Amino acid sequence: MNKEIKTLTVACMILLTGLLAACEKNDSAADFGNNYVYMPQALLSGLRYNVPAGTDVSNYNYTVDDSKVNVRLGVLRSGKANLESFTVNVTANPDTVAAMISNRVFDAATTVVMSPAMYSLPQTVTVADGQTGTGFLLALDKAQVKTYAGKKLVLGVVISNSTKYTINQKINKVVVVVDVNALKLP
Repeated sequence: MNKEIKTLTVACMILLTGLLAACEKNDSAADFGNNYVYMPQALLSGLRYNVPAGTDVSNYNYTVDDSKVNVRLGVLRSGKANLESFTVNVTANPDTVAAMISNRVFDAATTVVMSPAMYSLPQTVTVADGQTGTGFLLALDKAQVKTYAGKKLVLGVVISNSTKYTINQKINKVVVVVDVNALKLP
């Protein structure tokens, strides 16, 4: 009987060793998902990105300095593959906003499309190696913003032409809606 137990034990050990050797790497270390580039603000808020938003200074979606109102925007990449650097173009799209006003999505009496003299946007944004995303700013001239009390300033912002990954066309744009009165600018 002892001989049979020893033989069975050895056979089980060989079988177990074979099974362990056949195991693949952990799924958490595997590359998965689609590598798409998008604007996280579009994922969180849909097309309309309201400013101000947040509960306190630590998580507002904007900051104010002496001369600028800086609206926080960003670029992210989905999927889990090598985190290689990539660049996207950033452009303003006032035509989208004008169409929304024409279609009465926004009230024409209280909505103003931002003029190019009022804001600055980077032309490109680069996400560094090892990173999934980065932020960038839509910088508004504070003095000009203050002249629109009682209004909502709007501007479409779009990312395009990724140098490495595919742009997710469903969430690559937002319409920034700045409620001037809610900013409470000094």
